[in-house]
Amino acid sequence: MKKIILSILVLIAAFQLSAQNKVYLRSNTGQPWAGYAMPNNEAALNAAFGAGNWQDLRFETVSPAAIFVPGVKMIFMEGSDNGTCALNTFFAANQVTIENWVAAGGRLLINAAPNVCSGPNSYGFGGVVSNSGGSGTGSIVNNAHPIFTQGTFQPVIAAYTGSSFSHNYITGPGLTNIILDGASRGTLAEKAWGSGRVLFGGLTLPFFQGGFPASWTPPTEVANFEKDLLQYVYGFCVTPTINGVNSTCLNSVRTYTTEAGQTGYTWSIIGPAGATITAGGNGFDFATITWTGAPGAHQVQVNYTGACAPTNYNVQVNPLPTPGISGLNLFCAGTSGLTYTTEAIRTNYIWTVSGGTIVSGGGTSNNTATVNWDLTPTGSISVNYTDANGCTAASPTVLNVTKNPLPVPVITGPAVACAGSTGNVYNT
Repeated sequence: MKKIILSILVLIAAFQLSAQNKVYLRSNTGQPWAGYAMPNNEAALNAAFGAGNWQDLRFETVSPAAIFVPGVKMIFMEGSDNGTCALNTFFAANQVTIENWVAAGGRLLINAAPNVCSGPNSYGFGGVVSNSGGSGTGSIVNNAHPIFTQGTFQPVIAAYTGSSFSHNYITGPGLTNIILDGASRGTLAEKAWGSGRVLFGGLTLPFFQGGFPASWTPPTEVANFEKDLLQYVYGFCVTPTINGVNSTCLNSVRTYTTEAGQTGYTWSIIGPAGATITAGGNGFDFATITWTGAPGAHQVQVNYTGACAPTNYNVQVNPLPTPGISGLNLFCAGTSGLTYTTEAIRTNYIWTVSGGTIVSGGGTSNNTATVNWDLTPTGSISVNYTDANGCTAASPTVLNVTKNPLPVPVITGPAVACAGSTGNVYNT
């Protein structure tokens, strides 16, 4: 019976643990810089996720088997101040488990601004090291990073300062820096690992929510940064955008772009067959499309790592016009004043004539052209234009004309006659 009760209690505890998929992990020696009675990281976690929606656990007492599981999506390991040694011990003992959890899709933030065990400290993931070296400033590497564009808390972009803003800087292969210190060293960096992502920091995050006499500035932006950082670690929903024309012509070549600085870009075209991606595309933040094939309604689709879902962008591919020409195509050579007409209310008309001369109309704004034809036996008139969709025919429409030769009257009859003779008959 005791075993059954114990099993039930274990199951209940496991259910309660898995019901909350965000974990904050620090040392039981106390909050970092607890003596200053600051709001600390807990305030940022409550703001980012809501009070009660994350677990507050300790390096020294947590069971790794309970948190490095598929039901836990995000873990924030804080080792700042006097907690760095506990962080290092916990990580060293569980490195393989932690790396495997991230590789399976977990999202991890390891942050330590040490006052003990200052480093260099190894945090695995292919050779990432936290190195001792503080700074009073922090600068953003890429303002378009999702932390600064997709987070709930704004404004967030600024030149940050603190006393100190960071204690350590991060080095290692494959890292993308997010924040640099005053010596242009990464104090917050990230790395994809398998299906997951891990961020490494040397920031004094516990001070970011205020409550300390020394100034971390600008205070609103600094506080918002930590909250948006936590949301990013968890993985807020990013909606890709697509920029480019939404109405184009058959056979045109157009380029479409999405957010730069992401990974895992995939592009596709939805709609009538024939259009192809001829530059960029998968792996790039742009796709150049040649709109061949059939006209009609199409969609350009893009997705990338961290997006909620693919974005579809509607593109109408318009057919090319076929200009018509009405007017005589059979007449006598040398005929003047014949008028030819094409569709009205178009732009950029281009008229050309062979075997004649345009004497009226025929300009870029004219849908008629009046021609004086010469005496050659054949000729042609052609026209092209741009329609209301901005499309132009691939080649002009040509009307060939046949010019009948002018008659040459022949007169028969006596070429020599006597003066005063009568009855001479002449015929034609």
